[in-house]
Amino acid sequence: MLFAKSQTTLIAYPGGLGGNYTIPGSVASLDDYAFYGGSGLTNANIGNGLSSVGNNAFYYLCHLSDPIFLT
Repeated sequence: MLFAKSQTTLIAYPGGLGGNYTIPGSVASLDDYAFYGGSGLTNANIGNGLSSVGNNAFYYLCHLSDPIFLT
């Protein structure tokens, strides 16, 4: 994962990384296209710290086998 220096913004999720991912509770925002092309991602759990989602943050994710959960 690529985070901003402050660790409060998720900039990019590696496209080739697969499986389940939990966005840390310290992350307040997702950058534009943060999960673009994450073809191996099967589900995402979103922590309660998230308050902003960039444009098309989950664009081109057609392989999710489970829904995205807010935790």
